[in-house]
Amino acid sequence: MKIRCIIVDDEPPAVDELKYILSQIKDIEVVASAGSASEAVTAIKESKPDVVFLDIHMPRHSGFYVAEKVSRFDPPPLIIFATAYDQYAVQAFEEGSLDYILKPFSEKRIQKALIRARNVLTSKIKIVDENDLKRLLNVIEGTKQSINRLPVEKKGHVLLMDPSYIFFFKAEDWLVPPLTIQPLVENAVKHGLAGREEGGHVRITVSRSDSKLHVLVQDDGVGMDPEHVEKMLSTNGLEDSTGGIGLNNINQRLERIYGPQYKIKIDSRPEQGTCVHLIVPDKSTIKQCQHQKESSS
Repeated sequence: MKIRCIIVDDEPPAVDELKYILSQIKDIEVVASAGSASEAVTAIKESKPDVVFLDIHMPRHSGFYVAEKVSRFDPPPLIIFATAYDQYAVQAFEEGSLDYILKPFSEKRIQKALIRARNVLTSKIKIVDENDLKRLLNVIEGTKQSINRLPVEKKGHVLLMDPSYIFFFKAEDWLVPPLTIQPLVENAVKHGLAGREEGGHVRITVSRSDSKLHVLVQDDGVGMDPEHVEKMLSTNGLEDSTGGIGLNNINQRLERIYGPQYKIKIDSRPEQGTCVHLIVPDKSTIKQCQHQKESSS
């Protein structure tokens, strides 16, 4: 399928650069561009793009103004923030953006963002909202049972959703970046269970304690030795040929948003399985991290 895009940026050189990069990618069409927030809302309403590459700093209104306005459209476009500032990453994910790309643009990085966009568009994946996750957490808190399906209520209907298809979820006190849990589940299946003829199980556990959200992705697959674990978390860590998200990529995003103490932890043993532990701080802790980062800079 062809993905229709709009570029929103008040700097013409940035628009031209992104247009050129997108022109080199197959099945990508730039249908319009805009230099201000008001122009962007009008262009998006008229052109109905699939994806919007959205700058944050613009005259009069910011990119967040645009994201809020177009979120009411039916259907809303996928938002990929493209900016020179990394301090807005948390707010961007709270707004439900698909991705957050820093300038100067990298063609490889933009291709990865578009692969994610294509996955969402072709799979018709929905974004799980705050109420959905609060219900889920209440269920888990009461039962303390591990689950491999997440109950999601929409318009009176309850769906049991495969966690690998959840790209983003938000709770009152926590923010989980998009494309964080899905790659962990995919890696468990592809690299933990694929090597066993008899198959196996992947278990996702979500709990909360000490103002933190704990997500465990466990499998009973082939497991790994310490050297393999270190390789997966290295700079050349695991990424599949289709542009999948490597664990090192996830760690870099977690460190950028929350700080180095919130990197993924892996406990794995050959022939016994693997447990990946993701910890997400609450919003008050995130604000403290951001304040410390701004003070140090």
